[in-house]
Amino acid sequence: RKQLLGEDHLDVAHSLQALSEIRLEQGAHEKALEHVAQAMSIRRTKLGPEHVDVATCLHQAGKIYLALDRQDDTLQSFSEALSIRRKKFGNDHADVAAVLKDLALVHWNRDMFEEALREMEEAVDIYKRTKNKNQLEVANTLNSLAALCWNQSEYDRAEEVTLESLELRKQILGPHHADVAETLINLANVLESKGSAAQALLRCKEALDIFVGLSGADTVQVAQLHAQMGVLHRAMLHDDLAQSHLSRSVEIFEKIFGADHPETLDARDILSTSTTPAATTVFDTLTLPALERSSLDIGWAGHIGGEESLVKGQVKTERETEERETEERETEERETEE
Repeated sequence: RKQLLGEDHLDVAHSLQALSEIRLEQGAHEKALEHVAQAMSIRRTKLGPEHVDVATCLHQAGKIYLALDRQDDTLQSFSEALSIRRKKFGNDHADVAAVLKDLALVHWNRDMFEEALREMEEAVDIYKRTKNKNQLEVANTLNSLAALCWNQSEYDRAEEVTLESLELRKQILGPHHADVAETLINLANVLESKGSAAQALLRCKEALDIFVGLSGADTVQVAQLHAQMGVLHRAMLHDDLAQSHLSRSVEIFEKIFGADHPETLDARDILSTSTTPAATTVFDTLTLPALERSSLDIGWAGHIGGEESLVKGQVKTERETEERETEERETEERETEE
């Protein structure tokens, strides 16, 4: 494209943007940053600094800065992208909500909880108001909001929001989807925090049945759920059931990883502990989301769930929407120029 159209053509910028997203997923962060900077330079020159395609580049740059642990640059890029999108789209647009959600997660990671809650709540409200709203994105953002509430010990609010997310995911994905199982686990987190161990166990059992049905009985998720159920049974003084679940957890981990793997050793430690460990010891490993799935969920007990969940989890779904919208705009602008 550079040879045919010239290095400063909008189609070249489009290709550079796409290449940046690919490099980010591959972990080639410096290359990703170089490509998006080139795309942004072309778009600023051709379209002006306040164009929405410049905001797309800024949003992408923020994700790369996050991967590079350049927190100040991350916030600046996200904030600039948000400002442009608000000016161009108003406050009721999905692209505005997408940046707000990312800002909230970064603020949470920096222990700025009030800002994070305000931004995540606004993102939820926008997604709900958006014409032709993406119900799955509503569910995913509700799940992130619930995680924030849970982190701040707002357990009643966390339960309410998690149940709303759970119902939406069941409607959209079906009752036996892995994301439904993860939401059930998150709900178990809330119920355990509220002192409802018996209810938490029921939700864990539902999640266990889903994971076994999807992938079989000898997976990491199943092992982690057995460990959590063992901990909950132990808290309820159900010693035989606790022993059974914890032993099964050790057996699965050993089969997958071997006897000397840290996961196996941790499971053995829980099994051999005579007192009940804190539930979050197991929840830390239980609710981290799959990084390649469609949402940017947070591993609840793992705080933000790792920076990769922000960098990678949302790239695929955002890319499709942003590429389509960018291509439509650039086509219109080329036709106008001609």
